[in-house]
Amino acid sequence: MQSIKIITIFACLIISICAVSAPLAKKREVLSLSQLISRVLTANAELKMKDQDIAIAGNFITQINANKLPTIENVSLVAPIYKDVGNALSSQEDKDTWGAFIKTSTTIVQPIYGFGRFKHYMGAAEGGVLAEKHQKKMKSADLIFEVKQYYYGAQGTSSGLERLEETEEKLVEVVKRVDELLKMESGEVRKEDAYKLKALLQELRVNKEKLIKSSKLARAGLQFKAGIPPDVEFDIQEKALKQESFELKPLEYYQDLALKHRPEMAALKAGIEARQSMIEAEKSNKLPLFFIGGLIDVTDTANDIRNRQDSPYAYDPYNRITPGFGLGFKWNLDIWKVNADIEKEKAQYHKLIHQKELAEVGIPTEVKKAYLDYQEALSVISFAKEQQGHTKKWFMQSVFAWGFGIGDSREILESVIFKGFSDKNYYESLFNHNVAISALTRATGTELLANLKY
Repeated sequence: MQSIKIITIFACLIISICAVSAPLAKKREVLSLSQLISRVLTANAELKMKDQDIAIAGNFITQINANKLPTIENVSLVAPIYKDVGNALSSQEDKDTWGAFIKTSTTIVQPIYGFGRFKHYMGAAEGGVLAEKHQKKMKSADLIFEVKQYYYGAQGTSSGLERLEETEEKLVEVVKRVDELLKMESGEVRKEDAYKLKALLQELRVNKEKLIKSSKLARAGLQFKAGIPPDVEFDIQEKALKQESFELKPLEYYQDLALKHRPEMAALKAGIEARQSMIEAEKSNKLPLFFIGGLIDVTDTANDIRNRQDSPYAYDPYNRITPGFGLGFKWNLDIWKVNADIEKEKAQYHKLIHQKELAEVGIPTEVKKAYLDYQEALSVISFAKEQQGHTKKWFMQSVFAWGFGIGDSREILESVIFKGFSDKNYYESLFNHNVAISALTRATGTELLANLKY
């Protein structure tokens, strides 16, 4: 029994040492396209910068609300003053004796009426915040499109690598067989055919390395956009590139959708309303701002430096308390400067109006281009798929025929070349098809793939 305890303790000790000495496993994340997009929308640094732009625009609202509150200002002064005692009729100076002169003045101003200027400034500030929020949506749409491109690109390279490796495996067998026949001097193959096959094999391997690099770059792009730390091992969930299921509707449907949902249109609308408010706010600066004001002015000097004048009829600037309260107004009479500011705001307003007119024409045109790109990609897929089927059968048949001793090495050479072209065309057509849907999504401002949830 004692020996069992010793063995158990010893085993636990060994396990503990191994656990401590073993390196920590690298964290790994495997994400789907929907998960990646969700991650981008919450963690991307560019969108966080847009949040700060919204916060900066929101600060104008805080400033306007602050300007509605009382303004309190105090100015205090402590200065040396020489002795000069007496009254209004006579005084006696003594510049060898000095004391302190204290003066403090406090004013309180509460705006009460400004001919709507606070309302107009508030409208402009709120419109600015709304415009910044829609600009963030514009940035989000661009990022989502980039993520889809990277994701489909990563899928395309994975699928392409699988096909290349399949072809490489068969081609290696053929090259090996060719070398054997050349050594046997059977006369079934020529040396130049062997050189061509070997050169083609190396070309295939070069393309394979390019695909590996493209795959790594696509994944690195996704990792960067999603804000995933570099020390995390990241990969995509769906490796195979497939044709996204999508049913195309009439062009007019997508053009109407774009004019209703594109964040650019909403941002322009908010910006125009903000500029209208700014014009009215600048116009109100031609008129006075009424306020209720209060003032308390206090001065104090030691009595042995400047005598207090107790008579209410004597002016005593050194020892007095002066309160005041009343109604006032502040009026900027530099009308030419105000007019210049109004013209500047009008120019900004008309600039946005023209941008909106341009967008109302340009956005439907952009949608039309994305629509035609999708139609083209959809047509090309059917051709590329059929081409891939033919070339794959051609390649496999030529390899099998060669294996049975009835084929021609030159036939294998041609079939490999065309198979490479067809595989490339097929996966490019799938990539272009899926990216075309993504472009149409961005152009309409609405996610068109039902399977994506973010």
